[in-house]
Amino acid sequence: MLLRLVLQPLDRTLTDREANALRDRVYLALHRGEVVELIAG
Repeated sequence: MLLRLVLQPLDRTLTDREANALRDRVYLALHRGEVVELIAG
């Protein structure tokens, strides 16, 4: 499955760290398989 995730708050700009942490939370919630590829750690 390919999923496009758009993180766009209306009131401010997300930092790279915040965006990566949110991406990792979504990835862990949806991921199935043996190889885990996290950005924020």
